[in-house]
Amino acid sequence: MSNALWPIIRRLILMTLRRSAKRVLLTRDISENDQAPRRWLVQHVDRLISKVAAVADDLCPVANFDALPKAGNRLMVEMAIFTSAAYPVLLDDDVPADSARALVVDVGWEYYARLLRLTSLPFRLTSRDPGRRLR
Repeated sequence: MSNALWPIIRRLILMTLRRSAKRVLLTRDISENDQAPRRWLVQHVDRLISKVAAVADDLCPVANFDALPKAGNRLMVEMAIFTSAAYPVLLDDDVPADSARALVVDVGWEYYARLLRLTSLPFRLTSRDPGRRLR
């Protein structure tokens, strides 16, 4: 796939990642600075995703995208970069390490579940049998 399309793909990833982060982070009590847990607001999540995008941009040169053989490989590496960027950003925002790990896992799970719904759509449309869908 052309390198010219990747900025568009990255923007789509960030858009869906922001949506997944909002679904998880706006419904969860998060502690910061050893204070009582509280819920984040939309502007906190938007700020977090902006920081994650900035850290991810710094990690991209390490990924060596030109050496990857296919677009699917690059997509998985892009997702690994965003995952790797999210954890230190949460730690920098004074979220305790165990909470930061749980939040990254939960946002990632919601994001991948959303992708799975999209990629499995043709199989869900053609069969109701889960065993047949897997084959």
